[in-house]
Amino acid sequence: MPQCNILTNHICVRLPGRYSPCCYWNKDYTQFADNPKKYFTTVDKSYTEYFNSELHQDVLQVMNTNGDWHAGCTKCKYLEDNGLPSLRTIGNKHGADHIVYLQISLSNHCNFACKTCDSRSSSTIMKMVNANPELSKWFNTSNITKADVYKMFQDVDLSKLKVIEFLGGEPFVDPQTTVFLNFLLSQDTLSHVRFKVHTNSSFFPKKLVPILSKMKRIDLHLSIDAWHPAVEYIRLGSNFNTIKQVTNKWIEFSKEYKNTEITLFPTISSLSIPFVKSTVIAAKELGILHDVEFVHKPDQFQLGALPSKYVESIKDDYNSQYFNNYVYNEDYFKLLQSFVKDTDGAQSKFLKDYIPELDKYIKGE
Repeated sequence: MPQCNILTNHICVRLPGRYSPCCYWNKDYTQFADNPKKYFTTVDKSYTEYFNSELHQDVLQVMNTNGDWHAGCTKCKYLEDNGLPSLRTIGNKHGADHIVYLQISLSNHCNFACKTCDSRSSSTIMKMVNANPELSKWFNTSNITKADVYKMFQDVDLSKLKVIEFLGGEPFVDPQTTVFLNFLLSQDTLSHVRFKVHTNSSFFPKKLVPILSKMKRIDLHLSIDAWHPAVEYIRLGSNFNTIKQVTNKWIEFSKEYKNTEITLFPTISSLSIPFVKSTVIAAKELGILHDVEFVHKPDQFQLGALPSKYVESIKDDYNSQYFNNYVYNEDYFKLLQSFVKDTDGAQSKFLKDYIPELDKYIKGE
């Protein structure tokens, strides 16, 4: 049955600089996870070279020629088995003969060291771990390749491109973003492109306004875990006042350029859950949309890491919906205790100064 047009109408570039069959691809698929060299990187290969690689041709053979589910396509199969739309079913609404969707991480260049992140998505975490090697037990480290935009797309027809999704790092502090957007400008594709970008709202790219204003539509996702000073602890390197100022600049931009839709997107974790309601209220007051995503790994950031008495003390009429399947896991809590003990004080930020109620449980008070 399968037949997946995503394999020919979608380009996905993941960190650390690897092409991937799609953005739902199971990166732990064993045949290739054990041999990283089979993943082509953006530094030394064009997209066309990747498309003709052993990995991509293997997936095409299984899905589109044989009509079977590939072993690396677990997410789409799970969704469809449960009656839900998948990336495959969405992609099949478009033709298979041209690129319509591009999801790309150009590098891990980022000015934050978020607690729930790792060095694959943050150069600041890499620097922090290099300066404090003992932190490597908590943060994955890997060598990051920087995309060569012109080499990647030198022989790819992007004339029918409909959606570009930028991930990070932090796109608006990464010089590669300017290079890439100027490349797209030279391809005369911007006027019919929907631009989806995830940003930490720490910097407003004034120099990019002339390019951004040409987009057909911009979906701006503000990754702000708490509309509260605690964001400075959860997302190391952030400044709450700066975040508020930059967010207001984006709102002003959206008023001038009606092609822009802004969504406040907190990531729900064991650290941010007390602030979800106030963050949603802030979004409503600012006149922007709101949504949430969840941390599933590492385990210390799951809601099950929180002691039941603490959970009862922070539950409110909004965040209680996220505790419907809550089950306390002592092993997760011990991980959270160890994580806080080992990482507290990084960049002079301490849990007791931002989330004192949780700090008492962590210290067993």
